[in-house]
Amino acid sequence: MDELLARTIQAYYVARRREGTIADQPSISDSGTETHYGKRYIVLRNSKGTLAVYRVRRDGGLKALKRWPSILNIW
Repeated sequence: MDELLARTIQAYYVARRREGTIADQPSISDSGTETHYGKRYIVLRNSKGTLAVYRVRRDGGLKALKRWPSILNIW
């Protein structure tokens, strides 16, 4: 697992804990980096579908998206 995916999974769990919800476990094999219109995204998926999408900023930071391009739901 690369460092960016590990950071994204950690951010996902922290966000769910803050919301007071139980996080579904992302699948490492189904999750990963995707590029759409020149922007990089980390997509967390499991057998239920897309759990969360984070955009990778130019400085390497992560931005959690509430809405993401529908193309990222297809796998």
